Amino acid sequence: MGAGLAVIDDPLKDRKAAESEVIRDGVWEWFTSALLTRLAPGARLVLMHTRWHPDDLAGRVLAKLAEGEDAELGGLKWKHLNLPALAEANDPLGRAEGEPLWAKRFGLKKLLGMKAANEYDFEALYQQRPRKRGGQVFSDTPTRYLTAQLMGARLVIAADTASSQRKTADYTSFVVLSGTGYKERLTADVLEVQHARLNLAQLTATAQELQRRYPVPIVMEETAQSLPILEHLQMNGVLVRGVRPVGDKYTRSQPAATAWNAGRIRVPAESRPWLPGFLSELAAFTGTAADQHDDQVDALAYAWMVLLAADAPRDDEGSVVTSSVA
Repeated sequence: MGAGLAVIDDPLKDRKAAESEVIRDGVWEWFTSALLTRLAPGARLVLMHTRWHPDDLAGRVLAKLAEGEDAELGGLKWKHLNLPALAEANDPLGRAEGEPLWAKRFGLKKLLGMKAANEYDFEALYQQRPRKRGGQVFSDTPTRYLTAQLMGARLVIAADTASSQRKTADYTSFVVLSGTGYKERLTADVLEVQHARLNLAQLTATAQELQRRYPVPIVMEETAQSLPILEHLQMNGVLVRGVRPVGDKYTRSQPAATAWNAGRIRVPAESRPWLPGFLSELAAFTGTAADQHDDQVDALAYAWMVLLAADAPRDDEGSVVTSSVA
């Protein structure tokens, strides 16, 4: 006896699982040693899942087929059906390039908005084309501004902290952004970056000085490790907004990287003391263990995340309110 029909639906539950090589190897072992060995002669198998990673179960099956190693795949004849949210060349449904798959549910404007917000996730979740870590994330040719956009802008300060001053300790970074527009129309200018190895007293003084010049709460990651720092800053009169981390630094960087590479996050055209180090860290960032520092990347990611999450204000009739006040 054996299974005449096997259906595998989402063998990896989320990105965190897919990023683990141990979990991916476990899924592959289960697939080859437990499932394929239990199929009856002439059985059919359906494999469908969100493409979180190039080396996920579907990725490994496709790689084996491309290499002619289908003997490891139970002797089955495979057919690959890919229906991306936005049609590409040679679409199996005959759609024109760029045409939505389900326009009533996910229209073109909505899909393009999601792509603009986070191209990394969009390519994986909606186009079935996941990317592997290790390559360049932020372009090394940023968009520049001569005069920062401050009229009607929303200010945000975000920090990635490290309270030790030992030589081996990581840096503390503060990134200040001015943002205009909302969601897919959001753009931001980097006004200032503070980046140094700071002890707790120095960190507090830096936060106080920044908040004196930019009177907005400082966004900081709230974890068991960082909570004492947040509480110390609050006790010393610093307005702090704690945010829970979602995903790792690479995942968090993707919305900001998408905007950066599209020219929606700008840096000064004129030289600033902090600018070379800031650009160097972003250009070198890969999201892997090879990165020496990533604190400026994470501070930028949190600042952009806060701006991106905001909704445009509306009046009593539901119309979007615009402002010309600096």
